[in-house]
Amino acid sequence: MKNSMSVVDVYACIKEISNVLKDARISNIYNIGKEIFVFKLKSKIRDYMLLVEPGRRIHLTQYRLELPRTPSPICMGLRKYLRGGIMVSITQLGFDRIVSLEIKRGVIYKVIAEIMPRGVLCLLGDQSKIIYTSEVKKFKDRIVKTGATYIPPPGSSLKLTELTVEEFLERIRGSPDVVRGIVRGLGLPGEFAEETCFRAGIEKTVKPPDLNLNDASKILTTMIMLLEESSKGKGYIVFRDGEAITVTPFKPTLLVESGADIVEYDSFNSALDDYFTRHPTKISGIPAEALSKEIKRLETTILKQEKLIEEYDQRAERYFKIANMLMQDLEKIKRFLMCVRKERSVLDDWVKAAQNCSTMLGVPLVKCLKEKGTVIIMVNGEEVEIDIRRKAYENISHYYELAKKNREKKKRASEVLIDLKRKMETLIREREEKKRISLIKVRKKRWYEKYHWMITSDGFLVIGGRDASQNESIVRKYLEKNDVFMHADVQGASAVVVKTGGREISEAALREAAVIAVCYSRLWSRGDSIGRVFWVRGEQVSTKPPIGQYLPKGSFIISGKREFIENVPVKLALGVKIAGNYAEIIVGPVELVKSKTKYYVVLEPGKGEPRDIAKRIKRILLKLADEEDRLYIKAVSVDELLSKIPGPSRIVEFPNECSKE
Repeated sequence: MKNSMSVVDVYACIKEISNVLKDARISNIYNIGKEIFVFKLKSKIRDYMLLVEPGRRIHLTQYRLELPRTPSPICMGLRKYLRGGIMVSITQLGFDRIVSLEIKRGVIYKVIAEIMPRGVLCLLGDQSKIIYTSEVKKFKDRIVKTGATYIPPPGSSLKLTELTVEEFLERIRGSPDVVRGIVRGLGLPGEFAEETCFRAGIEKTVKPPDLNLNDASKILTTMIMLLEESSKGKGYIVFRDGEAITVTPFKPTLLVESGADIVEYDSFNSALDDYFTRHPTKISGIPAEALSKEIKRLETTILKQEKLIEEYDQRAERYFKIANMLMQDLEKIKRFLMCVRKERSVLDDWVKAAQNCSTMLGVPLVKCLKEKGTVIIMVNGEEVEIDIRRKAYENISHYYELAKKNREKKKRASEVLIDLKRKMETLIREREEKKRISLIKVRKKRWYEKYHWMITSDGFLVIGGRDASQNESIVRKYLEKNDVFMHADVQGASAVVVKTGGREISEAALREAAVIAVCYSRLWSRGDSIGRVFWVRGEQVSTKPPIGQYLPKGSFIISGKREFIENVPVKLALGVKIAGNYAEIIVGPVELVKSKTKYYVVLEPGKGEPRDIAKRIKRILLKLADEEDRLYIKAVSVDELLSKIPGPSRIVEFPNECSKE
């Protein structure tokens, strides 16, 4: 499974996004965990989220990421120097897994993202001095730390289009086969090398000296064509047995021929986004491999523990059996030990004494262990070690004691085994839960989710601006002549648009949309209980002021007759709807939200701080949720709930019984 982008992936990605992000303004920067950086950019066309994970990936993302409320120190530093800056260029350094973002904010700053293993993210100032780095790194040929001059790692300056056949053969000479020659000699990824050989019709196991000029030329031409294909912007995720194994900017015909399935994307960035975000090797900030490694370690420990328990059991049984056998031959053992002690006093050599007594009494002697002072005799066909210094009963008691100790050890080891198995089960559950939560959290955003939004009971989309800028954006971009424009009859309110799609809007839809208009207005902060809303058709709204006049940002010219909706309750239901493999926060009139989910609360204007209310809502919803649904609600962030709360509030209703907070 591919865990990081190759040099060809970086090449294809930067080709696709360099023009898209040029002249975009950096509106914010976030840091998820220690590894992932997210640059929020605004262009004239739309907003973008550029995700950078040093050592692993760089691409645009359309997924809803859980962004931390408190920035890390490096994130604060990046914001200090870059927020509000303009993206001048985004380039690949040489032909390596290093990306340079040039950002102008008074002066030119550079953000260097190293995508290769042990890579870092650095902010560079004048003369490439490092202002910030994601990690301090010491290599044999360079040091990456604040204040040092940034030196890129030794990389490739490969230019395939300028490479001659003779130079190609020289580069791959000395490799065991052509595919490894392409990887080692040219620094290209294995999947690219194998696809090249497959398309060129050359066996990948051919040794470089066995290549003729024609075959070498065919390989070189195919590589150039494959690199050209990679710059076209298409992407492919490859699946084997239902698991995503790689993502490529070229069609992986070799893998398809070998039975793999592929999903084709019109955008390589979208393919990268889906591959690395929907099929993560990291789960909620904890490396998946670390979790799996711990589980594997526990599995090994459990196997050893089970073997140890079996050994304790076998020893206990053997010692108990020996003690019983000695008990059965008690008189014979007594005579033998008494004889050895008596003979020893005469001979002054206990080994000879034991041998003599064995012959005299018919006790089969196997061996004398002089250093230990013990002998091994045969008892009922079994070899048994007895201590000549002990009496018969003492030897028997010794074996009974050994049996008892091993049974106790077995008991303690069994208790440890139970704990180990419980721990492993917990870890497995935790890993699976986090996997599911990670998939829930990374749901792809729909275009309207940046605004206040709602779907009416009869299927009309309602969107409302969060601020003056969004109010203007909604009207300019999305208001069509047959749509409905709605506004609370008060200064300071969300511009609300009901997308009709050419259908006739119902009274029910108008009243439902009116709740969004009044709740996301100054009426909420004033503490009003009801409000009035006016609405007009889209064709009655204009963003252009009359000649010679000025129209403030977020303001509009309304012409013609206005329709009014009276007595709209300033009351908002907020719920979590489980849809497919994710949790979706929905808002709207109480009855509408009740009809769509069983997990909801009802809010009215109050004195509770919005963040405190958001935290309390999450606790309530978690208590209300079924076991299966609780996992989805865990994935909902407090910040996301907070974005739906109009202002200071109080919770006035929720379903079922729920204990006080």
